Amino acid sequence: MTFPEIKKLQNHFAGYLDKHPFLGEPESLYEAQNYILNLGGKRIRPIALLAALQAATGKYHDGLPAAWTFEIFHNFTLVHDDIMDKSPKRRGKPTVHKKYNVPSAILAGDNMLLGAYQHLACYDDTKFRALTNLLTKTGIYICEGQFLDMQFEDTTAVNETNYLKMIELKTAVLLGASLKAGAIIGEASKEDADNLYNLGINLGIGFQIMDDILDAFGTNVKVGKRKGGDIIANKKTLLLINAMVLANPEQREKLDYWLGLQHFDEEEKILAILDIFSELNIKKLAEKRMTAYYKEAQKCFDKLSFSSTSKAALKELIELIQTRSF
Repeated sequence: MTFPEIKKLQNHFAGYLDKHPFLGEPESLYEAQNYILNLGGKRIRPIALLAALQAATGKYHDGLPAAWTFEIFHNFTLVHDDIMDKSPKRRGKPTVHKKYNVPSAILAGDNMLLGAYQHLACYDDTKFRALTNLLTKTGIYICEGQFLDMQFEDTTAVNETNYLKMIELKTAVLLGASLKAGAIIGEASKEDADNLYNLGINLGIGFQIMDDILDAFGTNVKVGKRKGGDIIANKKTLLLINAMVLANPEQREKLDYWLGLQHFDEEEKILAILDIFSELNIKKLAEKRMTAYYKEAQKCFDKLSFSSTSKAALKELIELIQTRSF
């Protein structure tokens, strides 16, 4: 499966990123910031911004500074998330706090955030205010989502509504904001800007649900990490939440047993939980929910007033995200 429009945007953004590394003193602070960027990544958010701008104007070059900002902002959140989650690896390499140390990682993340805002100064006052307001609101949402995710670790009283709101705040809002930023730079109508934002929200939620499904039922290659990691960590995914609601007394007893164990054989736990998921047809329920969000995303795309030609990259982006063709 090829995505020529997306490939073009990726190449141009990669070139811009290479030309704008972090430089300064103390050198090791900026080295840590460049380290997280050099780990790679999907670059979905900056590409979304450029695709939205191209949809609005037929061009994308004016969006490169803002695309850089949104990618830096995203990586800042990853640095801090890895500290909170005590994650030793990201993309197969040591996380920033493991390679350096926790204080250095905190400061590197903070400095990336500040640099992200500073990079928007190239835009005129009207666009600068709109972009910084959007980024600030998005940052607040992400903090709220991360806090909810942390709270969910310590309680079993998490319902589907709570979970969907959490992943909207923690994950989907940044994709929505990236698309809306492209609309702001392209001076699109409020209606188109709102539809682009909602397109990102629905795509982001659908993508996270797919992530939950793949963690339980995918292969290690497709997941990009160890299969069953969410099960081992008792993560309150949509799968587990639905299982706890639908389980009969015997199944609920088994779930509570495995969720309550402090020491266990990881493979045995994964298989036991997956057996319950299969008995309850949990995968199909999650896929149905995911499909509903993707259909809403398509409706938002269909409402956009832009020409079919200018929307080509945006159309490819939707397919790329839904098929995980990274």
